[in-house]
Amino acid sequence: DLYVKAMVLEDSAGQRGVIVTSDLLGFPAAVAEPICERIAKKTGLKREQILLNSSHTHAGPVRDLKASAKDSPGEAQRTIAYTRQLQDKVVEVVVQAAAKMEPARLSWGGGVIHFAMNRREFTSERIILGVNPRGPADRSVPVLRVDGADGKLRAVLFGAATHGTTLGAENYELCGDYAGFAQSHVQQKHPKVQAMFMLGCAGDS
Repeated sequence: DLYVKAMVLEDSAGQRGVIVTSDLLGFPAAVAEPICERIAKKTGLKREQILLNSSHTHAGPVRDLKASAKDSPGEAQRTIAYTRQLQDKVVEVVVQAAAKMEPARLSWGGGVIHFAMNRREFTSERIILGVNPRGPADRSVPVLRVDGADGKLRAVLFGAATHGTTLGAENYELCGDYAGFAQSHVQQKHPKVQAMFMLGCAGDS
């Protein structure tokens, strides 16, 4: 299953911000900006207080609000309908999160992934999308832990800077890829805890 999740944070001065994570390829501006406008109207959050992030899974659905020349009329209609439904759900989950504020303690840590690989492979003729073990890759895993006032774990926000392409180009199943499986793993280990994945700068990995 694919998910959209939201975490609203407020500091001691009353400044709020929301982080939205999603099992999607990304949020095109034409899709994202109307979402942010609606969130602002419903919650009072300003545009600069709203962060939309996607795991960049390559096994996610198309998001678009206009027909593409390569789509059949039926495909275009389904894509537009899905995208509008997606926008509604993102707004809804942020409104729900903003309405459930409670005291919390935040802590910060990090880990390491070992599967990240630079994909700019140098050949005798050109640079291709391949495997370059000597190329730079960000293998850090930043982690934000959220505990409730009772000391119990409420949420974990973690990230990585690697494309969601582990399933390969032949996969046509909808899937959150490695980021989706990682979130599922955390939630199985910690029932009732919301696990959220935030993609870093993954262009070359």
